Amino acid sequence: ESELAQVHNALGYCYLNMDQVDASVKEFQRAVELQPGYVTAWNNLGDAYERNKAWRSALQAYQEALSYAPSNDIARNRTEFCKTRVER
Repeated sequence: ESELAQVHNALGYCYLNMDQVDASVKEFQRAVELQPGYVTAWNNLGDAYERNKAWRSALQAYQEALSYAPSNDIARNRTEFCKTRVER
């Protein structure tokens, strides 16, 4: 399942690079369903949500990443940024 999760993450990344954000969100969601501790996929999911200005969803994805990797700098920085957006 972890290999399949990596495939979904890679697909999501490709979709995100082609500005197909909704398709990327679906792939990243599938990746973390298959492998809940997949921190990279959680970060990517957060990034995709940010592109749609879905700040709460992005915040939740980054917080999920931090639950598995508390020292993850990307998730920490993006969490702080998204908190400022949610509080507006």
